[in-house]
Amino acid sequence: MLYPIGFDAFGLPAENYAIKTNVHPKITTQKNIAHFTEQLKALGFLILLHHI
Repeated sequence: MLYPIGFDAFGLPAENYAIKTNVHPKITTQKNIAHFTEQLKALGFLILLHHI
């Protein structure tokens, strides 16, 4: 069992990356969430997406 996982869209690393790459943090955060979700699914974890 995993504890609830939260995704931080406004962290300093996301903002620094946005400045460095000139890509809005919302876009990169959405891509990272999708990638992390796929990794969890590949490990066989059940994810209730309506809770994200």
